[in-house]
This record gives sequence, C-alpha cells and structure tokens, in this order.
Amino acid sequence: MANFCENCGSPLKEGYKFCENCGAPIKPDAEPENVAGSFAAGAAATAAAAAGMASDRHNAPGQQASAAPITGREAPFITKSAPPTPLPEKQRDPASDFTPYREPARDRTGQQYEPDEDLQSMFLRYDNRLNRKPYIIRGCQLWAVNLAVGVVIGLIAGFLKTPSITYLSSIFSIACAVPSIMLLIRRLHDLNRPGWWCLGMLIPLLNIVLAVYVLFFKGTDGPNDYGPDPLG
Repeated sequence: MANFCENCGSPLKEGYKFCENCGAPIKPDAEPENVAGSFAAGAAATAAAAAGMASDRHNAPGQQASAAPITGREAPFITKSAPPTPLPEKQRDPASDFTPYREPARDRTGQQYEPDEDLQSMFLRYDNRLNRKPYIIRGCQLWAVNLAVGVVIGLIAGFLKTPSITYLSSIFSIACAVPSIMLLIRRLHDLNRPGWWCLGMLIPLLNIVLAVYVLFFKGTDGPNDYGPDPLG
C-alpha cells in the first residue's frame, strides 16, 4: 500500500481503505511481476514468430520476405552487413608507355624489303632496290608491249592509208622510256651505284658496258646504302 494519498498527498495509515483527509479510495500496491513467467512468455512468443516465418517460407518459396523491419525480441540475431569497400584502381604510369626513338637499323633483323604490289610500284618508282631477275622480266614486258602497240598502229596506218598515225608509235615508245629508266635506277641501287649512272646509256659504247653490267653482275649481298637486300 502507498504511504501517501494519490489525490491530496496526505499520509495514509495502514489498514485504511479511504483517505482520512479527502475520502479518496486507496489503491492496493501491484504485486511484483513474475520474472520467470515473463521470460517464458517472451520465449514462447519468439518461438511462435519463428514457426510462422518457417511456415510462410515453406508455403510460398517464391515470395520475397516482408519489407517491414524486424526489431526487439523477434530477431535479435539479424544484423545489417556493411557494403564491401571497393579496391582502389591501380594507377598506370605514363612513363611506362614511352618508347625512345631509334633510327631504323640497316640489317637483316631491322629494316625489311618492301616488295612491289601494283603496277605503279613495279614500273614507276625509283627508290628501293631491284635484283636481276625482276629487272630482266619487267624490261622484256615493256619491250613486248611497245612492240605490240607499234605493230597495231602500223596495221591501222596501212589500212587507213594515213602514215601520220605512225607518229603515235613514236610517242608511245617515248612514254615507255620512263618506266625503263625507273627500272634501271633501281637496278643500279641494287649494285650500290647512284641513279645518275643511267645517263651512261646516252653515251655510245659506254651504254653497252653499262647494259652488260646491270644485266649480268650480281647485286650487293645484304643491305647497302639504298635499302635491304631483295633476296634477304
């Protein structure tokens, strides 16, 4: 029983059911709660909740769990894990991509011979080198084309009885001289000789010596001053 009245605050005597001052009824003290019974009731409630969750999962495995937060005694073991910390990216050193300039080496493992892939590179280039076999074959091809064009133009001129058409054959022969000079310059480069030596073809007797030289002499073994070896 309380020692003072809850209504007026006057002291109370033992055994009285009403306050002597204000006449308010006196409430008896509440009995202490059974701790063991409370713990048992809480444990029973937790077990019932766990059984209900297991039943829901068994009956509906495809459904997701309820989004309502679980707090208090129902699931004290549930904890929220922190997201994994991403690893820092490895910084690339720009200096590792730097490649110092090196002059192309003139050897078998460095600079490579560039073969001719089309008609322009076969007949209208003066750089690089040309060995004997392709020089002779391409020279014969130019000579055969020039001869065939001359014969066709001569037949047309004889059929039409117009000799002036034969001048076209001379013009075409002059045009064929340009690729012939390009082939000769590249053949001289294969012999490690400068291209201006081709002017020797304009000098009598010297042109014969030069023709024998480019037709029968072998080119430089390995790279020379004008490029890699075509046969390397």
